[in-house]
Amino acid sequence: MFHQFMEIQRDLEREAENEDQIALHLLEQQQRALELQQQQEEEPVPALVDAQESSEEVEEMAEEWQVPHDEEGCDAAPRTSAGILERSEVESIREIALRSRTIRIPQRKARPVVPEAFHAPVVEGLPARYQQLLVRPPIDPYVVIRNADGSTTIECGICPKEFGTLKGWRIHASKVHRQNGFCQKCGHFVDMPHVRSDDEITATMELHALEWCPKATKAVMNDRAIKRRRLELVGRNEEAMHYYIPSK
Repeated sequence: MFHQFMEIQRDLEREAENEDQIALHLLEQQQRALELQQQQEEEPVPALVDAQESSEEVEEMAEEWQVPHDEEGCDAAPRTSAGILERSEVESIREIALRSRTIRIPQRKARPVVPEAFHAPVVEGLPARYQQLLVRPPIDPYVVIRNADGSTTIECGICPKEFGTLKGWRIHASKVHRQNGFCQKCGHFVDMPHVRSDDEITATMELHALEWCPKATKAVMNDRAIKRRRLELVGRNEEAMHYYIPSK
């Protein structure tokens, strides 16, 4: 009886030792699986291969460490761990698939706007004193040329230069022909009979743009309205009339 008892005791100790080794090995494999899963987020393709190999190694090692005395009890832990690894592997694959998905949004190509030919703006709304100062140019300030390939060229009518866009011509006119009294916004020359120096021409053109150019921008028109209203409030109506605001 004593020998049987000792044999049973040794078997129990070996079984407990084997279970501890299995648990320790499984913890190491789970740690490796977590590290592999982190690598999957940075390098998706190699990580998937390593995860599959690690799961196969876990299953093989679990089979090697099975205790012959109690097969059902020893198999429960490794199979459960393998199931956890399989679930983590599937989740990582799904996450990679979502990150690599490309969404294509159809976009329409913007058609180039063909510039219109020059038309002298209507200045009938201007006060008479301002209309007398505007002189319509004898020729069109610019000419739109349609090329055979469908593109357009803007040819300056004041000087022999060409531009690819109407905006380019406006910039050119504001820098070169403005000093000759030409306003690129309203397309007219400003008559300056009493002006002689370049500084006087520059000042006259600036006042024309800020006070009474009929084709000024919306921001300039709003600024005119504010200044005109301020002068009217203090009774300086004559000065307020210098700021032209077109009627709606």
